[in-house]
Amino acid sequence: MTRIFLLCLLVFLGSCAGIPTHPEISIEPLPVDPADNLPGFVVSESDLSFQVYFDPTDKDVADAAAGDLATAYRIVAEAVGVSAAEVTWAQVAFSRDPRYQPPRHQEVTRWTVPLDPDGTLGSVGKSALYQLVPHEQVHSVQRNFGRLPRWYAEGMATWAGLKATSVLAPHIEAERRAILSRERRDATEPPNLMEWGGISVKPEAVLRQMTPEQRERKAADPSYSPPGPFSFTPDDLVSDESNTGARYAASLALFEAIEAEAGTERVAAWIVEVGRLPDPKKSEDIIRLAKEVTGVDIAIMLR
Repeated sequence: MTRIFLLCLLVFLGSCAGIPTHPEISIEPLPVDPADNLPGFVVSESDLSFQVYFDPTDKDVADAAAGDLATAYRIVAEAVGVSAAEVTWAQVAFSRDPRYQPPRHQEVTRWTVPLDPDGTLGSVGKSALYQLVPHEQVHSVQRNFGRLPRWYAEGMATWAGLKATSVLAPHIEAERRAILSRERRDATEPPNLMEWGGISVKPEAVLRQMTPEQRERKAADPSYSPPGPFSFTPDDLVSDESNTGARYAASLALFEAIEAEAGTERVAAWIVEVGRLPDPKKSEDIIRLAKEVTGVDIAIMLR
């Protein structure tokens, strides 16, 4: 009787706080894959579906996080104007192993939420679950968009991802915003968002982490890009990482400036129209659409 009362109270308090509850969430074990290094389950709720993996001893942690992940994905999808059912959400793995690497035989992306040695979700794991994963899942949405300028891709991911963080872990959102603010305040040069180039990886850095089957496919089809994430050292990357922290802050500020002037729905409408542009998306077309859809001239913000 007491347990039933407490469960009802938690649902009531969650509803009053505006935090989505999940009375119809379904968790079903995935078939054992001998080539995988972790067991997993599929989470389903209405039109939303995604996969979670975990150390065999820590299924309870993954179970407890399933509802928060569902909430984060719905918030992200709504913010950017897409249906959650249209997105192939990256997998998430909960692991105590600090060197954990997902298997390479699957054509999917899997992000890791690190657990403390005792199997609990510590500060690092909570930051990954509530800030990193929502941000990266916006990039999952962007897979349907094609190639985007980096200022737009990262601004959209930071803006929409932090909306989920603000609901699920407001203190982590505040910490992330404080870091971005400090980076922008301490920058010694303007962000020059239009000059923010993408990151490229030396081919050999990816090849050494691919399966033999993936290497064969790459040899036959040079355009093939295997799913990540991969691990790289600074020597593996070729990118413009100058002033990066300030650029993340400035790209977030750009999205929030449009939202403040035109409203969240107009930002989502702009994002949808950008997704319809020919690939690759060009900055000048994205700037034009911002003016047409939201009425905001963002050209000056990109300097």
